[in-house]
Amino acid sequence: MPHKKKNDSIPQPTYKNIKMFAGLRNKQIGSNQPITKNDSLVYRQGFDFGFKHQGGMNPPPTNENLMFRGGRWEGQNTPNPMKESTRPNIITRGMNAIKGFFND
Repeated sequence: MPHKKKNDSIPQPTYKNIKMFAGLRNKQIGSNQPITKNDSLVYRQGFDFGFKHQGGMNPPPTNENLMFRGGRWEGQNTPNPMKESTRPNIITRGMNAIKGFFND
């Protein structure tokens, strides 16, 4: 039996925008195409790209289609659990140091 990788901390796309972007694509081309497996794959590629480029890109990637853009937007707006800090920020550390000084 192959070993499966645990995905508990790796963000996954929710595909919440895929239906909206499929509707926009259908409106642009003037047809009623269903959402395909290829659409899901392109959306996932966009999600991965957006997750790696959290700050956004200016300008966005060239030749970006609507499915890629939807995934990219979702990826850019997904918080990265690996970047969450467990150490208090500098202001909190400074306030704690001053608090101890004035309480004596």
